[in-house]
Amino acid sequence: MTKILEAYQPESLFILKVDIEGGEKELFSGDISQADDFYVCMVELHDWLYPGERTSAPFLRWSAATDRDFIYRGENVFSVKNIRKNE
Repeated sequence: MTKILEAYQPESLFILKVDIEGGEKELFSGDISQADDFYVCMVELHDWLYPGERTSAPFLRWSAATDRDFIYRGENVFSVKNIRKNE
């Protein structure tokens, strides 16, 4: 993720869409420090496709450790950053 963001250097980060057929395990096991810069992280989880491999575990660990809310819609999980007015 860091390499992509460095290459494109976007002005702002709003939505991160992750649909990489089980690769979310590898992505969220690495350096994901910049993932929290995105207001919305939309991830399609694939535990059903790879039983016993816990492909969603790193994403869920990361999300649980951040100040975010969750919305489940179909096969997607939306992790939405909480923005507080008084901070």
